[in-house]
Amino acid sequence: MKTNRNALLLVLLATVFSFASATARADTLELVGAPGPGDTGFVTGPYVVTDLTKNTSFLVICDDFTTDVSMGQTWAANAYTLASLSSLKFGTSDPGGLDSSNLIQEYQAAFFLADQLVALPNTSANTDQIDDLSYAIWGIFSSVARQSSGYALDPDAQQLAANALGMSFGSSYFTRIIYTPSPLSASQEYLTVATTPVPEPSTIFLLGIGIAAAIFISYRHKPAALLQA
Repeated sequence: MKTNRNALLLVLLATVFSFASATARADTLELVGAPGPGDTGFVTGPYVVTDLTKNTSFLVICDDFTTDVSMGQTWAANAYTLASLSSLKFGTSDPGGLDSSNLIQEYQAAFFLADQLVALPNTSANTDQIDDLSYAIWGIFSSVARQSSGYALDPDAQQLAANALGMSFGSSYFTRIIYTPSPLSASQEYLTVATTPVPEPSTIFLLGIGIAAAIFISYRHKPAALLQA
C-alpha cells in the first residue's frame, strides 16, 4: 500500500503542475500607458496595462508588429504559458517566424530580449537600444516587421534577434505569462517581464504543492501497522 500511496502522490503533483501550467486565465486588459515613438516613428519599449479583472497594473512588452492598439482600449485576453503553445498568437500558424520550426525557442528568445528591454530606462539616451530590442522581438515573429526600416536597415536589431534565437534556454520562461487576445485580432499579444506580479496559475500550483506535502506528511506520521495494511 505504501508504494501505491507514493504513486498517487506523484500523480497528484503531476496533475497540479500540468493544470497550473496549461490552464488559461481569462482577464480583461486595458492599455493605460505607452512610450513615445522611437526614431522610426513606431512606438517602442514597454507598455503599461491594467488587468481590470484583478485591478493591477504592470509592464508588458508587445511581440506583435502588425496589430494596432490605442490608449484606453480594453479587450479580453487569455493568460497562457508556453505549456499552451498552440493557443498563442504565433503558436498555431507562424509563417513569418524566423525559426518557425521551433516556436518555443522563438518565444523564449523574445522573453530574453523583453527582459533586457524593460531594464533600460526610457530616456532619449537609450532610444536606439530600445528601438533595436523592440524590432528584434517583432522581427522574430513577423516577416512584415523584418521588412520595415527599423529592422531591415538596422543590423543591430537583426543581430539581437539572431543571437537570441541561437541561445540555449532550457526550461527558462516556461512559467512566464503571455497575454493572448481573444479573439486574436482584438489586440496585440503581450509578454510579461520579470517584474510582473506572480500570476494566479502559480498560486494554484503552490496550493497544490501544499496539499500534496500535507498528504505526504500525514502518511509519514501514521502508525506502522496502518502503513503496512
